[in-house]
Amino acid sequence: MKAYVMGMAVSILTASAGVAQQAPDFTVTDISGTEHQLYHDYLDDGQVVVMGFFYVGAPLATEVFSSLQDLANFELAEEAPVQFLLMSNLDTESDLVQFADQASIDIPLVGYEGGADDAMTPYMTGEFGIFYGYPMFVLVGPDGTVIYDPWGDNVEDTIAQISNAIDLLLGEGTNSIDEAAVATPTVLVTPEGLDITVPTQQNNSLLNLYHSNGRLYFEGFLNEGRNAIPVQEKGISLYSIQSRNGRRITGKFSK
Repeated sequence: MKAYVMGMAVSILTASAGVAQQAPDFTVTDISGTEHQLYHDYLDDGQVVVMGFFYVGAPLATEVFSSLQDLANFELAEEAPVQFLLMSNLDTESDLVQFADQASIDIPLVGYEGGADDAMTPYMTGEFGIFYGYPMFVLVGPDGTVIYDPWGDNVEDTIAQISNAIDLLLGEGTNSIDEAAVATPTVLVTPEGLDITVPTQQNNSLLNLYHSNGRLYFEGFLNEGRNAIPVQEKGISLYSIQSRNGRRITGKFSK
């Protein structure tokens, strides 16, 4: 079983951003022939770059990127300093042209021939976070700060967390790392399922487990202390924990 733990859109995202080095520079060419250089074209101009990594046919890619397109349209309308890029190190330009047409995607797409593999590889090594599969997201702020793969318990929440991460990288979010570390349930993924430890006074935190197809297959309250939650569903699962202090932890894992 592979695990991915990501909590609370603002606070834990900030913590993740402080772990690794600055984002490495890259130059890629999208399927329309336009060149994109990370620092020269965007970061040095004070912009945030939102990168979506995937391959054609990846679970949820069409749904997530269609919603990401809506966010990109909103940011464009607001004249926000944000650039979106979608990259696949497995697909050719012709594959991506077909995908963009079918999914109504206007965000620039970069395939293997355009240099996607070199741009994506640094984020697969564990330096910035643990890579567990596509689709995933990497956000880079103007100073090179990386926020690695914000993900929610559904498509809508994922897009909301990406939006929050953009605000954070633009200096418009709230840094609450120290507060987030207090009295918050912790999650460990084991071969049997989830091992969730609930701090004192946080009993009755609500856990929801979803399959990646959106089906809710577990809902229940957690007790104070250790909670062993068996998971028998195959494939990618998403979880959401709403604690009594109002904080939420979400994440994804596969089995």
